[in-house]
Amino acid sequence: MARSTADAELNSLSEGVYEELMPIHQLLVQLLGEKAPKAKIREDNSAVAQAIRKGYSIKLRHLARTPKLSIASLAEVCETWAELLQTPTSEQLGDFFTKPLAPAKFNISALGLYRMRQA
Repeated sequence: MARSTADAELNSLSEGVYEELMPIHQLLVQLLGEKAPKAKIREDNSAVAQAIRKGYSIKLRHLARTPKLSIASLAEVCETWAELLQTPTSEQLGDFFTKPLAPAKFNISALGLYRMRQA
């Protein structure tokens, strides 16, 4: 159970990176070799982004006891084959999966996920 928003964000980020993103990246490396692009990880929580950039957070040190969660490991991922981008919450395209949004915001987010522009 997460104690804070940062805890929850780190848990979901870790699961997304290791369960979803890493296998896709490994496949791209096998297919494209050195031409495989760096993955882009978009994070809207500034505490999480700062902790990953530093590789450690004194305020989040209790997470070291959480299985399958390592801030240092996520930092290493972001230094090697992925790029961490701090994204404003208003630009998080996946938000419509987890939060109730107004119809206009939903349309913009859904179109953005498919790299489409609103006419």
